[in-house]
Amino acid sequence: MTKRDQHFSLAHFILALIKHWKLFLCIMFLFFIGGIIQFKNRPGQPFRYITSIQIGINGKGEFIKELNGVRAGLETAYIPKVLSDHARENHYYEQRYVVKVKLPEGETREEKKSGIVTLESYADEKEGSVIFDIHKRVVDLLLMEHKELIEFVRRSLAQEKSQAELQFDEFKEQEKIISKKEEILNNTSALLKKQIDATRNLLTQTEPLRMRLFDASKSKETLDQQTMSNILFLDNTINQQREKLRGLEDRFFASIPGDMTTLQKENAELKRKEGENTQKIADLDFQMQNLQVTNVILEPSRLPKTLRGGSPYQSIAIFIGIGFFVSSFIIVLVEFLMYGKKKRNGNLSFPFSEKE
Repeated sequence: MTKRDQHFSLAHFILALIKHWKLFLCIMFLFFIGGIIQFKNRPGQPFRYITSIQIGINGKGEFIKELNGVRAGLETAYIPKVLSDHARENHYYEQRYVVKVKLPEGETREEKKSGIVTLESYADEKEGSVIFDIHKRVVDLLLMEHKELIEFVRRSLAQEKSQAELQFDEFKEQEKIISKKEEILNNTSALLKKQIDATRNLLTQTEPLRMRLFDASKSKETLDQQTMSNILFLDNTINQQREKLRGLEDRFFASIPGDMTTLQKENAELKRKEGENTQKIADLDFQMQNLQVTNVILEPSRLPKTLRGGSPYQSIAIFIGIGFFVSSFIIVLVEFLMYGKKKRNGNLSFPFSEKE
């Protein structure tokens, strides 16, 4: 073999693989089996523990506390307090458990309206009871706070409704007063009508009498004292009755209608206020009936865990790749060992040669 033929080449390597194909296949098979065993023995993921909470709603359809505020309270107050208390009670000082707070994903109004806040933890099965206890403590603190909030809203609505009902009673009293005033005005109007008619009748009778006395006095050269007194009396009576009639007619045709119009306007305004007040009471009743307290819609639960991550083909492919390089290295090593043995025996054929 020439010096040029003693360089390493891909052809020499392929010849070596063909020469030791059984060793190559044996090593590849062992790594194939190793890939399967590694995948089956891969440690599974820890269990996922979740608790879902539905945030309460006030009568206006708004959350009793904004979701971001709920998350901030959980992350900065309740969860640290519960974890701290649990560590103190069980005498450990390193961080063992983590509780994450998750809000509805996305930014759309419909998704945010769900109002579901989720507590999430990962732990082994043997620590499940501990996670359940931690979640329950956190939830109890949150429910206690929200119970106080919903009771405050309920008391506020009840007080507002009570005030509205008192105002409604006041409106009813004012309505009775207006009705009584209208009745008095109607009676006064009827009385004025009678007085006007009586005054007109009196004038109708008195004026002709005065005219007859005045005409009779013209035929006489001198007026006696009695006739003069009668004429003066009648003149005075007529003037008084005319003045009285003007006053009565002014009240009957001007004052009474004006007062009646004012009462009608007051009554219309009162009816409007009563309608608004009635609607307000109905709205408050609706709000009180539609109060929703914060509640747990999913008790602390353990979800099925993922036994193994990834695909078995991925593990097998990795092991086969490693097996190829290992088998190639072993075959090259075997060839060099055989070359050394031949060198000692005086046969200096270059490694990877087909000739022994």
